[in-house]
Amino acid sequence: MLHNAQRNTNDEFYTRLDTIEQEFAHYDPAAFAGRVIYCPCDDPMRSMFVRFLLDHHATLHWSRLIASCWSNPQSSLFEQTVSPPPMLLDVTRPPAPGMPVAWAACMPGNTLSRLDGDGDWRSAECSRLREQADLIVTNPPFSGARQLIGTLLNERKDMLLLSPLTVATAPDVFHAIQSRRLRLGATMHAGGAKYSIPDSMPITGSATAGCDGSGRYICVGGIRWFTTLPHDHTPAFRLHAHYNPGCYPMFDGTRIINCDRVEDMPADWDGLMSVPLTFLDKWDPAMFDLEGILGSRRDMGGLAMIDGRERFTRLIVRRRTSCR
Repeated sequence: MLHNAQRNTNDEFYTRLDTIEQEFAHYDPAAFAGRVIYCPCDDPMRSMFVRFLLDHHATLHWSRLIASCWSNPQSSLFEQTVSPPPMLLDVTRPPAPGMPVAWAACMPGNTLSRLDGDGDWRSAECSRLREQADLIVTNPPFSGARQLIGTLLNERKDMLLLSPLTVATAPDVFHAIQSRRLRLGATMHAGGAKYSIPDSMPITGSATAGCDGSGRYICVGGIRWFTTLPHDHTPAFRLHAHYNPGCYPMFDGTRIINCDRVEDMPADWDGLMSVPLTFLDKWDPAMFDLEGILGSRRDMGGLAMIDGRERFTRLIVRRRTSCR
């Protein structure tokens, strides 16, 4: 399902409220105080990001909330219907918790209006809205997540958003993580993320789906929070394996040992180690330096090859001297 979504430019997923609540619980509310927050991929009438931010203004104290959505004239990944018109919500006067968005939009100082264009976050119209914001909070279409994160990094915008973990292999995203400007969020480091789905969506193939008190959902693996904001989660990870030359082959032309699993990293090896992308879930910068990346593209720093056979993308890490 994730693979299809990344190839489909019209994908559409709906973040659940509990996913947002669990993540925001790990941030100091002061990080949101006085901020102009923009949700550029969120239908104001049904986005749980909008709902959460409106309901928690008394705690977060943001100064302005903007939300807009893309109206796609083609069918989406989930629905074969025409999308609603692109809408723009602009709130400077927060409503009482639980108040319908349509009512909140009628309050003095707030507006709910049609966008002139199609609402694509890359459009000139939405770019002007983004210029007014200093924090972007959203769940972008998976097919455009890499481009959005790269754009926000280039514009020096703070962000808190959901994306496939594989965006970490993009050079600009990787370097932002390496420099600790960008990090994974506090929650959702394993398993699948639940996304609300419309009743009309057929469940096919091996997709895991279900229904609970919040409605129908589908589980999508490999999704993570990405943020530039500090949070209170520090991974508790320690090395227990021991180095055995027969168990740790080296990448061709290097002295980098291969660890197929993060749990296989040897505690008694002081050199470079290659690890899966999921290492980022457990990465404590106080313990490990993120040195580079090997993958299927030469712009990653080299091809990941062992005995002439290509391997999956790997991060290159080294245990810090103080932890040896």
